[in-house]
Amino acid sequence: YTRNTNTMKKTFLLFTLLFLTSLSSSAWVYRGKGTAENPYKVQTVEDLIHVSDYTNQTDVHFRMTNDIAIYGREWTPISTFKGVFDGDGHTIAGLYISTNNDGAGLFARVNYPGEIRNLTVDQAVIAAGSWSGILVSTNGNWQEHGGTIRNCHVKNTFISAKGCTGGI
Repeated sequence: YTRNTNTMKKTFLLFTLLFLTSLSSSAWVYRGKGTAENPYKVQTVEDLIHVSDYTNQTDVHFRMTNDIAIYGREWTPISTFKGVFDGDGHTIAGLYISTNNDGAGLFARVNYPGEIRNLTVDQAVIAAGSWSGILVSTNGNWQEHGGTIRNCHVKNTFISAKGCTGGI
């Protein structure tokens, strides 16, 4: 009976450890605090994807720390963005979107007080519905003021859309 109890304890501990490990790996953790003084660091494609977790938040800051390549992966636009995204002079390369939906771009929309700055998008290919752009599909709309786009560049890109199409 003692032997079975020890086996059960070991099995219980193993399952508990596996469960706790799965919980900790499912939560996304950025380096930084998301403040102007200590922005969240965007270092990987996964970091870039998780910018979407902070849509509609006005007091959140991101800064790229290196170039990011997203080749071979279909991009889902970052929804309504109101924070600050600083590319810090870095490049996002290989952005690819193919959809019939409207609002395609690296960011779907930037609304006030949102800001995107110091970023280059290179070698992007977008085929989408209306209101599409390489960097941002729309900067504001008829209901909300747009944000600020400063010192951003788009190069070596292709975009095809049904209407209201732009680069930046």
